[in-house]
Amino acid sequence: MATCGINILDTPAGVTRLVLKYLGKNPNTPSPKDLADVETVLAKIRPYIRTIDSSSYIDALTNGDICIALGYNGDIVQARNRAKEAKNGITIDYVIPAEGSLLWFTMLAIPKDAPHVANAHLFINYLMNPQVIASITNAVGFANAIPVSLPLLNAAIGSDTAIYPTHDEQQHLFVQAEDPPEQSRTITRLWQKFKTGQ
Repeated sequence: MATCGINILDTPAGVTRLVLKYLGKNPNTPSPKDLADVETVLAKIRPYIRTIDSSSYIDALTNGDICIALGYNGDIVQARNRAKEAKNGITIDYVIPAEGSLLWFTMLAIPKDAPHVANAHLFINYLMNPQVIASITNAVGFANAIPVSLPLLNAAIGSDTAIYPTHDEQQHLFVQAEDPPEQSRTITRLWQKFKTGQ
């Protein structure tokens, strides 16, 4: 038996949608029966889950404390790069399931009551500069959505399918819709049961 375990992100709505996709259901319009099926799947895998965590799994992967992680691609890339730098004998690969996965977005927003809106716009505009966003992608391993920045990326970053999935892989990605209130409550309840192992 392996001495390391499995980590799942602590993202109830996201993990629920991944299980729905795995079950062949529409991840954004589940029926009550579909959500009950998600709960059944989560209960079956719970004994194999060591941690439910969205922050320390990068280091856990890097150090070999976990063998498998359901995680964000940029985080996995960071763990992979750290393990290579440490020369600790740990090899980390990133895979998008054949069924598909969530398409993530990093968002910037300006609060309605922000006192310095003009400065916020200047900062956002700065981040959208192709050279700036390419430097960020090169540093953290998260893709960006500024097409003209692609030629400015390190060649290893731009060609890394863990960062920029292939065209075929992209066809199986989906966007998470906002949950109606009752669905959100149901997901919260099933997630609490999953986390506590009940």
